[in-house]
Amino acid sequence: MPLGGLVGRNWGTIINSYATGNVEGTGAVGGLVGGSSNGTITNSYATGNVSSSGVNNSTGGLVGSGGAISNSYATGNVEGTGDVGGLVGVNNWGTLSNSYATGNVSGSGSSTGGLVGRNQSTIINSYATGNVSGSSNVGGLVGSNDGGTITNSYYNSQTSGQSDIGKGECKTTAQMQNKNTYIGWN
Repeated sequence: MPLGGLVGRNWGTIINSYATGNVEGTGAVGGLVGGSSNGTITNSYATGNVSSSGVNNSTGGLVGSGGAISNSYATGNVEGTGDVGGLVGVNNWGTLSNSYATGNVSGSGSSTGGLVGRNQSTIINSYATGNVSGSSNVGGLVGSNDGGTITNSYYNSQTSGQSDIGKGECKTTAQMQNKNTYIGWN
């Protein structure tokens, strides 16, 4: 059963919304939305810590799994099993764009990433800065990229503790703070 700080499952459109409380559960767990089935999230954020337990969960600082996300962010720490991401546990449809995550991410399952645990869709102009640790398929931006595309998206190698390639671009703190890094972003 999906569990979120605002909505369990999103079937429609969420705009200009937020959640600030901590969220803890099993299944698809997110700081704002647990699972997004053909739903969209725009101009929204979550600041609470998110954690899940159980087997094969998808856990994210903003969304547990699914959804088209734009201009949104999450700042809480995220911990879970299965696919764990600072913003989204599993990005399996729709485009994730102009969004970021700053919380620390810890996973003990299949994939753990600073922004997205498992990416199966599109990520554009997004970034992550939190520390990332996990048991397998760990990445500063994306834990595992399963047929998805990642464009102009970065993670901080110094704060994340990661230096992986091919799943987002690795940048230093100085580069992350330089506006020239983000040329072409809106």
